[in-house]
Amino acid sequence: MMWGLWSLYIVFMIGPLYHSMTKIDEDVMSAAAMLGATPVRTFFHVVLPLTRPGLMAGSLFVMVLGLGEFFTERVIGGAQNPMLAGLILRQIDIFQWASASAIAVTLTVLTLVTVSAMLRLFDLRKV
Repeated sequence: MMWGLWSLYIVFMIGPLYHSMTKIDEDVMSAAAMLGATPVRTFFHVVLPLTRPGLMAGSLFVMVLGLGEFFTERVIGGAQNPMLAGLILRQIDIFQWASASAIAVTLTVLTLVTVSAMLRLFDLRKV
């Protein structure tokens, strides 16, 4: 099931990363090479810090979409790999309204806290 979710959400990660990488000036890369940086060092000290906003935006997209996922779980995973949204749906199916409500509130709070933390830590306007 993880492979199915990965192939479904990789697009939402690649978009912001690609956009961030296209904004990197080629002169910055050549300056790092002229100053003696190896390609690995250039990646970790130049490319990665400059693409961090895109990485965070993509992670935010994937996290929010993944937390609300229940259809892929039903189609691919079945009951072997329960996810929170699917667990809420199963609780509603067996008329356990209190459990479904508690899980839904927990999922909502988890999403809001994570999104708020990411928005405070990273300036997504740079993406």
